Amino acid sequence: MCQKQFTNASTDMLDARHLSIWIKLLSSKALWAMSERKSIAAMILSKRKLTINEILSQNSYKIREWPNH
Repeated sequence: MCQKQFTNASTDMLDARHLSIWIKLLSSKALWAMSERKSIAAMILSKRKLTINEILSQNSYKIREWPNH
């Protein structure tokens, strides 16, 4: 049971990191950045069955680097 909880927490942190990278890539119009955004969005959609917009619109979404104000 502890291993499953650790795995879920690790997956959540990894997904949050991917979302953070996706957000940072929004400022670039380079082909490689668009490709990375598509790749991250597809990965999260396949794992979570949610789009990036759906995840970002959730109230519970937080990224570690963002302060709580």
